Amino acid sequence: MFKQKYKIKKKKKIVSPYKIFFIFVIILIFTTYAYALFSDNLILNIKANILASGIKNGKSTYYWKLVNSWGGSSANSTMYQLQFLVDYKDDDASTWEINMDIPDGLVIKNCKCWQASSMTLSGNTLTLIANSWNGSISTGSSFDLTLQLEFQGKPGISNAKKPQEVFSNFIFNRLKLKYYDPNNPNITDDDSTNTIKSNTTGGNTTTGEDVTDPSEVETGKSTYNWSQTSSWGQNPVVYASTLNIVNNDSNYYDHFEISFDVPDGFLVEASGNCNVWQADTVTKSGNTITIKSKSGTVWWSGGQTLTLYLQLRFEESVDFSISNLVVNGKKAIEQ
Repeated sequence: MFKQKYKIKKKKKIVSPYKIFFIFVIILIFTTYAYALFSDNLILNIKANILASGIKNGKSTYYWKLVNSWGGSSANSTMYQLQFLVDYKDDDASTWEINMDIPDGLVIKNCKCWQASSMTLSGNTLTLIANSWNGSISTGSSFDLTLQLEFQGKPGISNAKKPQEVFSNFIFNRLKLKYYDPNNPNITDDDSTNTIKSNTTGGNTTTGEDVTDPSEVETGKSTYNWSQTSSWGQNPVVYASTLNIVNNDSNYYDHFEISFDVPDGFLVEASGNCNVWQADTVTKSGNTITIKSKSGTVWWSGGQTLTLYLQLRFEESVDFSISNLVVNGKKAIEQ
């Protein structure tokens, strides 16, 4: 007898339709996310490339200066009144659009520009568009814009060592303009040392210049002390103080050049409430203030005390102090 062979068929497993649906949903979610991410980046890159490819270097220049500042809509914000000046040397235009990069923290809803029909913010790029009545501009002319910009925190406007980097990438009608201050031509787009030339305040002309590091200065024998006498205002705040310096380094001085450090936020640009009565000029560079008299206007004998009366304005309340005082090239000793 022959044995009959039987093949045992394995039963096929049926995949649950719920599992199929679940896998399909997962794949769909990942596919949608990947597409959205890719397409957004692609669109942004395309826009950036189109914008970059359409921008050329212009012949015109721009610069800006701080006119005033005051407390903003919240305790941690400040409103800055700024003036931008464009020296226009390119082809005549019937309208204009300005794009520029600005610091973080702009509160766009509280900002104004009287010469612009609209002002919008995208990321850190501020865009201004001309009004119908002021769009026309001819080569060889100049025009200025007055802006009120509110920032949260400290945007670095008040003590800008590189003003060309605070408001940068200034694009006028798709022409990139260079930063140039006619009052301080040493400042260029590549400059890293000079500061903004400020307005005349309280009879004292204020300019930007380099300041010697006090740590590199020889220590003299002269001494100084200071005291705060009063303060007023709120964002900004004015601090009044007296500074007494005893001359122990020379038989006499016929002039003085005195520099010292103060806290962050000093507003040498602010009109009014920034005075040193005996000084001819007041200069700032970073946190260092330098005051100078005219040669021949001072007779400061050895052992004599020179008393200076200061009114210094800050963008907000500070722990006021005076330190690292240097008198005519020699570091004084605080008492």
